Amino acid sequence: MTHRQHYAPPDGPGRGRRRGLGPIEPRDLLLLTSPAVLSYKLARLALGRRSDAGGDPGERDADFVEHLLEFVEPALRHYFRAEAHGGEHLPAAGPALLVGNHSGGLQATETFVLFREVLRRHGKHRALYGLGHNFLFDDPTFRKYAGRFGALRAGHESAKRAFERDALVLVYPGSDLDSFRPWKERNRVVFGNRTGFVRLVLENRVPIVPVVTAGAQEAFYVLTRGEGVARLLGLKKRLRTEVFPIALSLPWGIAPATLPYIPLPTKMVTRFGAPIRFDHLAPDAARDPAVVARCYDEVHAAMQGMLDGLAAERRWPILG
Repeated sequence: MTHRQHYAPPDGPGRGRRRGLGPIEPRDLLLLTSPAVLSYKLARLALGRRSDAGGDPGERDADFVEHLLEFVEPALRHYFRAEAHGGEHLPAAGPALLVGNHSGGLQATETFVLFREVLRRHGKHRALYGLGHNFLFDDPTFRKYAGRFGALRAGHESAKRAFERDALVLVYPGSDLDSFRPWKERNRVVFGNRTGFVRLVLENRVPIVPVVTAGAQEAFYVLTRGEGVARLLGLKKRLRTEVFPIALSLPWGIAPATLPYIPLPTKMVTRFGAPIRFDHLAPDAARDPAVVARCYDEVHAAMQGMLDGLAAERRWPILG
């Protein structure tokens, strides 16, 4: 039987001071948590120019990662009651791609759970990088901290640079399609036939560690993805998103789901699965659509089975 596992904060001088203010400057913390400010920032991103810079693996700051996870630990433990199981499947050394289901819209709280488990198992110097949206790098406030936490601008080149450092890389293949899935699909893994992650592991000959989280999509109530509206507005070209979702959330009521919201205190449970390896395939298999499709189906089926198992254990939505 598995048991609840929590991150134990480090001991040492200054620990209490860091917990009081956190590793983020107070003014920036206000900017990063204010719904009104975040909404304004998103609007600027939609209308502004974007760069290609940002997210070099060398920017990661192990101490910052540790302190930030210590800072968010009370919320993970007491508000979301976050649990993680199967962390023994995380390799202690060498590169690997963590493939996860994405939940919670723009507020992907489960990401902190994944980083926390890597830290708990292997320490702050076992690097986990996350492939993130342009917004993390095009906004100056987010940019100040994203690279230090281990965020990389989404793309194969970013992941390859991290693999060269024998690091772990986290990717959410379903991205917006998955994180804004409607309530009735909250226990589905939605990748939208995006197979780039398969080509990435085949070309670089690294294993996949599947990881799923149940409960995180219950932090708000998505009514529709709004894919038709997104096409009419040309959001794929302007914002790299295929959705214009509408949700019921706090404090907005029924509103665009891209607005920063107050998440419901849903219980989150994360499970890491056994690594999936394609070592028998040569790197050039990444150019064979049939092979890529078979590998994609294998990973998707494994993750959906894992999520089905977690969903079956939940007694009530939100309460877990």
